[in-house]
Amino acid sequence: MPVTAPERSQVSDTRRKLLALLCSGDLTTSELARELGITANGARGHLALLEQEGLVERRVVRRGVGKPAHEYRLTAEGSLRLSRAYLPLLSAVLSVVNEQGSAKDEETLLREAGRTLVEQRARPGGALRRRADAAADLLGQLGAIATVREETDALWIEGACCPVRALVPDHPLACKAVEAMLEEYIGARVREQCEKHDPPTCRLIIGAADQ
Repeated sequence: MPVTAPERSQVSDTRRKLLALLCSGDLTTSELARELGITANGARGHLALLEQEGLVERRVVRRGVGKPAHEYRLTAEGSLRLSRAYLPLLSAVLSVVNEQGSAKDEETLLREAGRTLVEQRARPGGALRRRADAAADLLGQLGAIATVREETDALWIEGACCPVRALVPDHPLACKAVEAMLEEYIGARVREQCEKHDPPTCRLIIGAADQ
């Protein structure tokens, strides 16, 4: 049942409270509604929207006699959305690496992290253009809007909404993680030539020599 006419801020606050409740464990619609002091139908509307966004998942459970109930669970994406600590923590880690080592140490760490991001993914095959398209799709899955542009001697991946855009102002080397990730993923030489002003813009070149 759709949520009826609450203010946008109230909707956001209610959904955040639902996610916070699910941090403690799986709960049914009725249990969540009772904790929030809203109707079961109201809870279902919010949960349906959270499920569409991939922030919660549900399963059917039977608890004794009677009709089965829907029990909801927080997904990994839901945990990420709920917490505001991940980005500040990552930025702090990079600052410590740089302060205790060097920019080279920071770049090494970022490159290794980028490669690790795709180590469990199946690699695309085929011609370089096909692999470049797959790389643009991967960036899209991570939040970017990326397209491939073909020139005589190279391919370019260009896009807005850089997936590491929030880190770039303080840590411009974060683009090296994207560079290394795509190199590992498509098995070709990739070099970032990103615009690092605000907002950052992705520009990555894949050399034709790698075909």
